[in-house]
Amino acid sequence: MAEEPGKTQGIVKKRAARRPELRIVLDTNQLYTASASDLLREEVAQLIQDCPRHQDVSFLWYIPEVVRLERRHQMWQAGRELLPPVKKLERLLGHSLAISEEILTERVEVAIQKHLATLSLQILPVDTGRVDWHRLIHDAAGRRPPFDPGKNEKGFRDALVAESFLQLVEDSPKTASICRVALVTSDGLLASAVQARTTGAANVRILKSLDELKDLVNTVVADVTEDFVRAIRDAAGPCFFAEDDQGSLYFSAKVRDEIMSKFGSELLSKPSAAEARKNGTWFISPPRFNRKKGQRLHWVSTVKVEAKAVRDEAYSAYPLTSTSSTVVSALSPSTYVASGIQPQDFTLVPWSSMTGQLSTNVASGTFAGLMGGAQSLFQTREVIVAQGHSVFEVLWSVTVTARRKLVNPTVDEVRHVETTWSGAPAV
Repeated sequence: MAEEPGKTQGIVKKRAARRPELRIVLDTNQLYTASASDLLREEVAQLIQDCPRHQDVSFLWYIPEVVRLERRHQMWQAGRELLPPVKKLERLLGHSLAISEEILTERVEVAIQKHLATLSLQILPVDTGRVDWHRLIHDAAGRRPPFDPGKNEKGFRDALVAESFLQLVEDSPKTASICRVALVTSDGLLASAVQARTTGAANVRILKSLDELKDLVNTVVADVTEDFVRAIRDAAGPCFFAEDDQGSLYFSAKVRDEIMSKFGSELLSKPSAAEARKNGTWFISPPRFNRKKGQRLHWVSTVKVEAKAVRDEAYSAYPLTSTSSTVVSALSPSTYVASGIQPQDFTLVPWSSMTGQLSTNVASGTFAGLMGGAQSLFQTREVIVAQGHSVFEVLWSVTVTARRKLVNPTVDEVRHVETTWSGAPAV
C-alpha cells in the first residue's frame, strides 16, 4: 500500500519551527565612546558577541545610516585632535610619518567597515521615497518630537533615525512571537516620536538603555512572558535592596564590603593628571532579569560608584608679575586693592612648580615684610581634574514559589564592569 503524501511510517512531517527574531536598532547615544578607534562602546560590542550563543533566538543588529555617518565624524574628529602631537614627534625625530587628514579619513572608514563585519552589524538606510516629507516639514516647523521645542530647530538627524526604524517595522513580521523590533535610544524626544507612530504595534519596543535591552534579550531567550518578568521585577527590587531593610540581600550579604575588598584597586584608580580620587554616592539600579532555570530566577543589579579626581593647585594671595631681575615679585596690598583685580583673575599653577621659586625668592629677601613671607602669599585649593564612575554588577538569584513569592536569595557573583572618566584617561 502506497504511503500518503506527507506521511512516513505513520509520522506526519512538520515544517521546522521558525526561530523568533529580535531586530535591534542602535541610536548614536548607545554607540558613543571616547575612544577614537572603536565604533561601539565595549559593553555594546560584548552583548552583540554574546547573543549568538542563544540558539533559540535569531538576533539582527542595525545601525541607521545617519548614525553611522555621525559616528564616523566623531571618530574622525577624535583622530584629528591627535595630529598635532604627531607633528611634534615628526619634528623631534626629523622624519615625516606621512599622516594627513586624507589618510585619517580613509583609515577611519576602514576601521568602521572592519567593526561592522566583525560584529555582523547591518546598515539601515532610509528610503527617502517612503518618507512623508510634508509631515516632517510640519513637525520641524511646529517643534513636534523628535524636533527640539527650543528657539532653534534641532532634530533632523533624529527624524531620519525615526524614519529608518519605522520603515524596518513596516517591513518586519507583525506577530510578536515571531519578530520583535526594538529601538535603543536615551533621547526622549526620539522615543516619544516613534512611540506615537507605533501605538498598538505589539511587536515594537522602545528601550532607553542598554540595561533595558539586556532585560528584553534575556526575557526572550528564557521563553517567559514580558508580563511575568515585569510582575516579578516589582518584588525583586526590594528583595535585593531596600534602604530601610537590613534584611535585603545587599545588606545581609554585605555586597558593599565585598566590592571594596575585591575591587579596592578599581575604587582607587584615577586619571594620570590627578593626585587623588574621592568616591561619592553609590547608586543601585533596579534589577535586570537574566535567566530562569527551573524555579530559580537569576538577576543582575548594577552598582555605580560616582567619583571625582582631584589635585591641589597653588595660587597667589596677591597678583604676581614677572621682572627681569626677579623670577617672581609681589605687588603691595595697596596696589592689589587699587587695581581692582579679583582672586578669580589668578591663573592656577601646580604647587610643585612654585616651590623652587618660593625658596629662591624668600632667601633673597624678595618677599620680606609682605604678610610674613611666602606662606601668606601662596595658598592651595583642591581642583577637580575629572569626574567619573566605577560600575559593578551583582549577579544574584532567588526562588519563585507557585504564589510568586521570592525566597532564598543569594549572591552568585560580583564583578567589575568599567571605570570611566570624563575629560581624562584613567591609569
